[in-house]
Amino acid sequence: MRSVILLVAACFLMGGCLTKEQVQTVRDQAAQTIDEAEALLESLRQERDEALKRSRELEGALAESYATAATVLSEKIAKVETVLADSRRVVSETDRILAEWDDGEMYGPIGEIADAVLPFLPPGTQVPAILGVGLVGAVQRWITRDRALKRVVRSIDAGKAESAHLAEGIREASETIKAIQGPTTRAIVDRIRRQG
Repeated sequence: MRSVILLVAACFLMGGCLTKEQVQTVRDQAAQTIDEAEALLESLRQERDEALKRSRELEGALAESYATAATVLSEKIAKVETVLADSRRVVSETDRILAEWDDGEMYGPIGEIADAVLPFLPPGTQVPAILGVGLVGAVQRWITRDRALKRVVRSIDAGKAESAHLAEGIREASETIKAIQGPTTRAIVDRIRRQG
């Protein structure tokens, strides 16, 4: 009975952690941002190159106007390149996390050992053994998900420290982020940040 209580408690504790689907959603959104940023970069670069060409061909105020437009477009290009680099880092980090999930880290050697040993146990001991293995597996999944969540939080914090644009974007969307996270996830993120 104690094993069942511990198993239920472990599953309850895991409720606030990120799921694989949530990590996949973050990855997909970052990949979509990459596609959009690449298309925007191509367009902005063409516009900038055209403005530079016009500024060389013309004279006076009109040439100066095209040169200013080229400068403004170059600044926009730099911002989009920053977003693109940040999004590529997010895709890279989430791909690594998802690979760990897909490599069986969520099931791991404990499940493999259980599959091999359980058929040889006497019938009266199989249920407690299954519950015990379930508890160990639940704890292992909780630890793995906790580590993955820590990596996500730390990678976002590192990106914010590295990129003022990312930090500004997250600040602007903070209310939406808080609403999606909910109080449990927010408490976990705050705990991770306090731990360093």
